[in-house]
Amino acid sequence: MPKVSVVVLSWNAVEKTLDCLNSILQTDYENFEIILVDNGSQIETVDKLKEIYKNNDKIKLIFNEKNLGSAEGRNVGFRNSSENSKYVAFFDNDTIIPKEYIGQLVETMEKNDEIMGVNGAFADFSEGYPNKNTTLTLVSFDAPYFDDELKNKSVREAVALTGSGCVYNKKFVASKPFEEDYFFGGEEVYLGLLVYLRGGKCAKVLHAPYRHLSQNSFQGTKSPLASYHATKNRLMSLYLFFDRKTLFKLFPLIFVSQLAYFFYSPRLMASKLDSYAWLIKNSSKLKKKKKKLQEGRKVEDAEIIKYMSGKFQDPNIVQDRFGKGVLSGMNKLFLGYCKLLNIKTREFL
Repeated sequence: MPKVSVVVLSWNAVEKTLDCLNSILQTDYENFEIILVDNGSQIETVDKLKEIYKNNDKIKLIFNEKNLGSAEGRNVGFRNSSENSKYVAFFDNDTIIPKEYIGQLVETMEKNDEIMGVNGAFADFSEGYPNKNTTLTLVSFDAPYFDDELKNKSVREAVALTGSGCVYNKKFVASKPFEEDYFFGGEEVYLGLLVYLRGGKCAKVLHAPYRHLSQNSFQGTKSPLASYHATKNRLMSLYLFFDRKTLFKLFPLIFVSQLAYFFYSPRLMASKLDSYAWLIKNSSKLKKKKKKLQEGRKVEDAEIIKYMSGKFQDPNIVQDRFGKGVLSGMNKLFLGYCKLLNIKTREFL
């Protein structure tokens, strides 16, 4: 049993944190440690965690003085993990796992040399997941796809894993798995793309169910803060990981997608403009980060894009018939554009 360092990121919600930690402590996988990183919670939460776990040698407690964000908070846990651990897991504090979960993920990685990151399937996901296949789109979030060859396969390749309940090969993600500028949301997309850029693969293990109580909450919220980070982080990922030729091809899709968001939620326009301003203001810094990332490139853009979808968005995220019709039409438009410019996404392979 190779050692697994489980990084749990928490912020207040102490009862959820206790449930999460207790579910991990009950695992039947023996060789593990827990690094609890509290991201600037209230003093009552800090005191309670210290009181309950101060004598537990399986748990290392780290208390940040302020909220460093989900990306850098996880980096803190990663840096404090054991030198002897082969794998590192990232859990949010509202994640509940069955006792066999960690062992199932480790076993999958031990049997597949190319797979450097895995996570399980939501036990309470709507619409029949894990029978539903989803993948990261080029310009937005997850969209469904259909592949008859995957019907009986429990391990399915995916570009980006869910931000919680995932396990990565620690050596492969090197010394810094997450980019701190993501702060909130989208850091799992960065890490998934990083794995593929370096020549590895990620996968979902569908026979390993777990619960993430706030699943998809980031995409579902309509707050200006969430809109700001979602826009900034998605565009940042595109810029950092794809070369100029690919970005030139994708620009019309990026432009139309951003325009669609403006029409869909006009009250969030200011937050989106703020995200564009941040990207422009930090363009020099992002250029340096892009150069450093690209120096470690092992595959071409086409090798990453073939695992992504050319669609804009899943029509099922809206309830009304008009909205579903608009999204379905945009999906056809986007796929037609990809076919015209020979952008070979999953739908064309």
